[in-house]
Amino acid sequence: MPYRHLGKRIVRMEFKRFIHTFIRIPCLIIRTGRKIVYRLVGYNHSLKHALNCFHALKQFNFP
Repeated sequence: MPYRHLGKRIVRMEFKRFIHTFIRIPCLIIRTGRKIVYRLVGYNHSLKHALNCFHALKQFNFP
């Protein structure tokens, strides 16, 4: 498993640190024409893995 170390690190993370790393993502919300654009302001390496996970979930096409 290539992400086993990352998974263990996330599970051992304090709740407060987890919230600040993955949940409270600073971003600018911009309305342009017919779409809403989210610009990430505070990018870190942990956020990269979260975005990869969200991208993988989008590929499943849940009903």
